Amino acid sequence: MHDAWELYRGAGMEALWRRCLGHLDLAVEQTMAIQHRMLAEQLRLLDASELGRRLFGTAHPEHIDDLREIVPLTTYEDYAWALAERRSDVLPAKPYTWLRTSGRELGGERWYPVSEAQYEQLRWLSMGMALAATARDRGHIALTDRTRLLNFMPPPPYISGLLTRAIEDMWPVRSYPPRDLDGGDFHERNRVAVRQALEGGVDLVASLAAVMPRIGDAIGQQQSGGSASAMLRRPRTTARVAAARASAFAAARAVYPRDLWRIQGAVTGGVDSSLFRDRIRTMWGREPLDTLANTEAGVIGFQAWDYTSMTLVPYLNFYEFLPDDEGGRERDDPTYRPRTVLLDGLEAGRNYELVVTNLLGGPVVRFRTGDIVRVTSMGNANIGSSQPQIVHYGRTGNLVEIGGFVRLSATLIGEAIAAAGIPTAGWSARKEVEGNDPIVHVRLEPTFGAPPAHEARRLLDEQLGRIDANWADMAEIAGLHPLRVTYLPEGSFERYAASRNGRSGLRPVANGRDSGVCEVNPDDGAIRELMIAGGAAES
Repeated sequence: MHDAWELYRGAGMEALWRRCLGHLDLAVEQTMAIQHRMLAEQLRLLDASELGRRLFGTAHPEHIDDLREIVPLTTYEDYAWALAERRSDVLPAKPYTWLRTSGRELGGERWYPVSEAQYEQLRWLSMGMALAATARDRGHIALTDRTRLLNFMPPPPYISGLLTRAIEDMWPVRSYPPRDLDGGDFHERNRVAVRQALEGGVDLVASLAAVMPRIGDAIGQQQSGGSASAMLRRPRTTARVAAARASAFAAARAVYPRDLWRIQGAVTGGVDSSLFRDRIRTMWGREPLDTLANTEAGVIGFQAWDYTSMTLVPYLNFYEFLPDDEGGRERDDPTYRPRTVLLDGLEAGRNYELVVTNLLGGPVVRFRTGDIVRVTSMGNANIGSSQPQIVHYGRTGNLVEIGGFVRLSATLIGEAIAAAGIPTAGWSARKEVEGNDPIVHVRLEPTFGAPPAHEARRLLDEQLGRIDANWADMAEIAGLHPLRVTYLPEGSFERYAASRNGRSGLRPVANGRDSGVCEVNPDDGAIRELMIAGGAAES
């Protein structure tokens, strides 16, 4: 327990820094040597497992060139036979735990194993994120044995919750809320956490980026006025709130969390984190440390103390990168086998889809994460790193992902529309931004018997929550209600198709329920032409 704290006490700052953030100091050549060595070890584990034999057949790959020749790029569907059923017996290593990932597979939840070796590495990387979020410069350690952690992360089986709990295991933090509330109502957990933090103070915050502004609003509404509540009977809480109200009154605004606490750092994540950065800084008084992580790859990368771009972590995955023009060739020719580049082949200013092969006993090989990263530079002088620097640019176009909670496919959306009892001649759905918030905008051409548009929105929202628990969790945890529904006039899709004169555009997507025209994430031009064809204005 508290391994990072014991390392710090016994060996000092440099040892702790090197163990948690040493990857920032590696040259590209050193990183590639680590990548190739760990991949060779992983291939030996896979070769001895049933999962590996299914992927490799009679081949026995030993390095990346072998792997590229033998295994095409994969998705979760290639592993569903084992992972959806949580079959530990076929894996290359025994799972330490199972995590639930967004989306659904074969009518059930999508699960992913974390090996003991992977979790051990995740523990140190979690500490690295906490150190980077609170450091003022290289080598600065702001955390103490009295550090207070305000935890708004969803608890396990989400990856974000696992990472936060790892910090608690590695360092003697006082954490709000306590672990025994993990299985309870998320809003109640947050209320308890804030009540405890008002009494005890806060140094570090961990939260999905989409959650922090909404919790900040809720705190402000609760503390900006009205009579003292029961939780203000404690002297330290009363004094803290009184000072915060005075500060907010002088600034002629509501109480912000920064009026209540002087936090030293905030660790955030989520696919839409850039949308919330300014609001987090304004409300909480600190620049949030952005991270890139997902269930299948664990921690991919995170920012350093300069809060600009991210450096990739080389210990959990072997990385391949699919250039944007290769993805385009694949879309034009489904038989084309796209070519990837490795870390030492990246070019600044280009976008790549991230492809990972798990290390340390993880299950996936040449797995398409769907994450698009942009290489901003081939080093970062601010932190003294010569590693390629990345930012999270977005997601591939066949999924609608919101706030790091949900990934909606055409199949899932079509299933929800059918289950909601909304007969349609066609629909499109895409992620858009409304104000500062990401939304899912469904444009739908109803047919006879369809309910009114406002009712359709309610029914569709209800069915999305029934089909995908992550959709319901998003509303519960982040307070996000991102669904928008626009009804199109009769004949809109037919007139749209005629206006294209054979050119590509919105196309049918087979989903087993609806053979009409439907599309996920169509581009601006396609939507504009669809709306013109329907003679409809945006709502």
